[in-house]
Amino acid sequence: MQSHATRDYLSQEHGIDIVVLSQKDVIEQEKVFWSVLQSHTDRFYSYYHIQEKSFVGKASVLQKIILSKKLFKSTSGQETQRKEYNRLFNGLPDKRTAINHIRVLKREISSLNRFLEVNKTAHTQILEQYNLIHCEDVVQREIDELEKTHSFWDGSRLKALIDLIDECSVSTTSTSSTNGPGNIFSFRKLQVGLSYYLMNHHVSHPSHILQT
Repeated sequence: MQSHATRDYLSQEHGIDIVVLSQKDVIEQEKVFWSVLQSHTDRFYSYYHIQEKSFVGKASVLQKIILSKKLFKSTSGQETQRKEYNRLFNGLPDKRTAINHIRVLKREISSLNRFLEVNKTAHTQILEQYNLIHCEDVVQREIDELEKTHSFWDGSRLKALIDLIDECSVSTTSTSSTNGPGNIFSFRKLQVGLSYYLMNHHVSHPSHILQT
């Protein structure tokens, strides 16, 4: 779980920083307030997509390692896979460590989801403060607009990604004893699932996700 200090740092660097936005010389000046709020939502938008792209890339590599029959087959495709695994996880491909990395990845995704909730709360709170000062009613209007421009705002994208990770984790229970048709089917299902996720949510994807 993220500490308050960690969340504060993330908000200051990558999110909606309510401390800055509630300063008198910001919130009382309409043009300044909306400009600063826009810059904060923009930087969170960028941070979210960088993290999401990283998660999907890691997931695609890990599910291949976990469900692979021959980790060290001497082919250009396998060599590329080994290099990518080493770049992401600082080690050679190994099914047992890959399963552990899947669990860590799920925690990382959950942390981003919590940070998303922190930003949603901060966004609502600062708009409520703005309402009180300027005698306006902008909260719901701004939330509706943000949900249109930030499709991840409701958290469903991260939930979909966690569901894919869970499916991969379940499929590993029989991997250690068998690499039969069931696991091959699971691999294809996961591969299609990740590809669909990328396409459906317009995530720029690494080419290795679509490799067989």
